[in-house]
Amino acid sequence: MSEGLDTLYFRLALRYAKQRDLSKAVFYAGSALLLNGGNKEAMLLKGLCLYELGALNGASEALGGAIALHESGSPGPVSEAPDGADSLHELGELSRASEALGRAIGLHDDALAERGRTDAIVSQARDLVSRKKWRKAEALLRSVGHQSVRILVMRGCIKAASDDYKAAATLFARALEKDRGNNAAAAYLTEAASRL
Repeated sequence: MSEGLDTLYFRLALRYAKQRDLSKAVFYAGSALLLNGGNKEAMLLKGLCLYELGALNGASEALGGAIALHESGSPGPVSEAPDGADSLHELGELSRASEALGRAIGLHDDALAERGRTDAIVSQARDLVSRKKWRKAEALLRSVGHQSVRILVMRGCIKAASDDYKAAATLFARALEKDRGNNAAAAYLTEAASRL
């Protein structure tokens, strides 16, 4: 029974990832993993979505888990699309699971390297914001290589705090392009747009 349910959850995660609602994709991939921790596809999808959201600790953990499952030779479940196509191929970004694992290895390494740097930069930016040094804080956040949802929302809040609502709205919209289910970005966008 749980084998069918984990596949259903994975398919929901895949659907939300296609729609760029990454928060829901992470939730359903996690649900699939609760039922079947050996589901490499769900682990990989969760890691890729978390990476895009800027949750580098979670991305590193999930991508590392997918790599470990792959390296262990664990066959894991392979979800088949009705036409027999690999379900990761359905996502449109990945043509084969092996290519996805190659990408996951690269992203895992990137996430590990970027995690410490990003956390330090976010901490410095928060300190600058507390001292109302908006431009310096925004420039510091702009220097982060991977403009995750978290970074874009922080940059938008800084722009809004400095009364640059047009730039704030643009940044919140970019965050929503990455994660349509981000309620904070949607609320901030509505507020910034109302002040234009």
